[in-house]
Amino acid sequence: MKSAIVYRRVSTKRQGVSGLGLESQSRKISTFAQLSGYALKGTYQDIQTGKGEDGLSKRSGLRAAVQEAKKTGCSIIVSDLSRLARNAKLVQQIVGEIAPATIICAAESSNSPAIELQALAAGKQLEGEEISRRTKKALKRLQDEGVKLGNRTNLREAQALGVRARQKKATEHAATIFPRIMKLHKAGFTSKLAVANELNRLGVPGRSGGKWTSDAVARVFVHIGKLEPTWKRKAMNTRSTKAVLKASTNPVHGSW
Repeated sequence: MKSAIVYRRVSTKRQGVSGLGLESQSRKISTFAQLSGYALKGTYQDIQTGKGEDGLSKRSGLRAAVQEAKKTGCSIIVSDLSRLARNAKLVQQIVGEIAPATIICAAESSNSPAIELQALAAGKQLEGEEISRRTKKALKRLQDEGVKLGNRTNLREAQALGVRARQKKATEHAATIFPRIMKLHKAGFTSKLAVANELNRLGVPGRSGGKWTSDAVARVFVHIGKLEPTWKRKAMNTRSTKAVLKASTNPVHGSW
């Protein structure tokens, strides 16, 4: 049976304290090792970012794993290449140092050649840069909305802003789709399930792009009920529409 070294990494102290990220990586590696015939020789880990070319100098666990691989000739197993590094140059450096041993990615279920690892590393680097870009964009949006960042004292405020933003989008979507639902009702689709099925048949996407269900149709009525009075009058300008909305609170499944 072949021997291999385990390397695990999470980015934040919170992830390290919870152990959830590290345990998940261990399970994936253990399953891969059992199926592929590897005996796990030792485990090394870091709680540190995977970005940058200086990972070997910053991460003591990675340095130890590389030294062990060079000494024993054992390959290093990671759950995913991003756990080793999110920098293509660093991955290339590590592969060169431990050769003829190599890096084994449990997620890829294979012992990848060096050139393939470098291509994967380039992809993980781009992925990391995109995650960073999205995070910065989200933080900038919160700052523009008046949220003070940098501590956890304003966590509830940030969460509340997020909830309000999601509710606003849901209400706007409800106002857009409500007239179409009423047309279907007048055309003979007299239950929420029937309306949902017809919307799916017509290829109308749900609020999050998924399929319509009777519950999703019911939520449209809930959000319509939360609209500003002027919106409500505009959307509900007939007596029959008001009657349907009132009846939509009936707890019997599928009724209006």
